[in-house]
Amino acid sequence: MASRNLLSVIVPFSVSDNRRNSLNEWLPDALKNLVEVIVVVDGDGPENIKAISEVKTEISSKDLKIVTSTSKGPGGARNLGLEFATHRHVAFWDSDDLPLVTDFLSMAEKLEDTNFDCAVGDFIWEDETGRSEPRQNGFKADFLISIARNPGIWRMVFRRDSLGSVAFPETAMAEDQVFLTRYNLADRKIMKSKLTVYQYRFGNNYHLTKQKTALKDLKLSRQEILKNLPNKTPCERSFESMLVIKQLISEIKVSGFAPRMNAIFCLLSLLLIGRKNSRTTFLKNFLNFFKAVG
Repeated sequence: MASRNLLSVIVPFSVSDNRRNSLNEWLPDALKNLVEVIVVVDGDGPENIKAISEVKTEISSKDLKIVTSTSKGPGGARNLGLEFATHRHVAFWDSDDLPLVTDFLSMAEKLEDTNFDCAVGDFIWEDETGRSEPRQNGFKADFLISIARNPGIWRMVFRRDSLGSVAFPETAMAEDQVFLTRYNLADRKIMKSKLTVYQYRFGNNYHLTKQKTALKDLKLSRQEILKNLPNKTPCERSFESMLVIKQLISEIKVSGFAPRMNAIFCLLSLLLIGRKNSRTTFLKNFLNFFKAVG
């Protein structure tokens, strides 16, 4: 059992049978291990309230906090959850995935014994057929490249006092990537954990990553990162340019013809006709990005 006050976890929640079932898979184990779980109900509709009330009725614990948000998306929900977090470390999990609680807590405990600001663990990628494969931090390239390829914040744990006033944008897609750039992750002391701490479930219809309507938020996230890029350190610019490349590739994969052409044009512009320093950075990282698992 983990020590008390070790970890607060913030979980945005909106009604769905899949989300409810996933929450039931790990919530009892987390509470048994003294994790402070803050479930932020994103939207005050009766179905949301009913679903989460049933969870609270089934599982009684002073470490389970239920907070209601007003449809601000996962970013706004996480910001609200941070206001209620009291433990020494903070993590951000999704309600439709499967956190591996024991190993995640072990990662948090190891982080506490160091002077690092945050830790990043390995994870398992599961598709809609149930097929899964491990994803590791190392690959054959730089650690930050491996994070940029798989920047999900759900496999990270942060010292709460390192977050300061950093907040998520109130958007539904890539909000965690904007958070990481606001946190200046690339210049932080990051502990690389070899533990597999999370099972990410991709491919279900309810996953935001597959919703084309969320692509406008992806564009907003990209615009903020690019706007602030010139003021960043070289290490931050390198990492954050890879995040933008990742976003553009995601947009090209799932969007319709017109948005796809726009994303391709944006990518080519960054690679070929941007300002000299930016062009060099993007071209270098574009090549490194695809060599990372070569």
